[in-house]
Amino acid sequence: MKTRPIVVEPDQIERITDYKKARRHPELTILGCLFHAHPPATFEERVAVFRAAWVALQSVAELDAQRYHVILMRTVAPDVIEQGIAELRAADELEEARWELFSDSERGGWGYQTGRKEGRKEGRKEGRKEGRKEGREEGRNEAHCELLRRAVVDMLELRGFTLTPPQRERIKSCDSIVILERWYSAVKNTAANVNLEQLLDG
Repeated sequence: MKTRPIVVEPDQIERITDYKKARRHPELTILGCLFHAHPPATFEERVAVFRAAWVALQSVAELDAQRYHVILMRTVAPDVIEQGIAELRAADELEEARWELFSDSERGGWGYQTGRKEGRKEGRKEGRKEGRKEGREEGRNEAHCELLRRAVVDMLELRGFTLTPPQRERIKSCDSIVILERWYSAVKNTAANVNLEQLLDG
């Protein structure tokens, strides 16, 4: 049985900024952030939906939170994230333990968006020995690939696609950052009624 995906326009997705509502409807709040934390919304409006999404993310199970975290950190602009986190911390709405957990285990989206500042600092300190440098680079590349693979799958599912086992395996086994980034960019900017096979072949 085939189902026809429903195309949802951004103006049909609720923009949630209230923290109580965000905790009651975490997935809807996070989805709203993915669509509304971008121009033409003002910077303040983008920060507001990100703050609510982060509050929502703090209320879901850890595994789901980590998956949503990857998508948020790779979709929302770095300056919006930075401002939103600062405001949540100032309002005592940031669960520091969970933020640290994400920062350690799921830093990829945030780190890559912000130019991998911490990675560059660490690389300057520890990059004197060539072997260690190559090992770290290989590890970073694999970590980047893993985050991109998860982000592609998560974004496809959020867009309403149903992945077949071969398609899922194809994404899972891809170890090319160039291909994964191309897929991620295509998925992020495509409509739900696009042929998935053509999308992955593009």
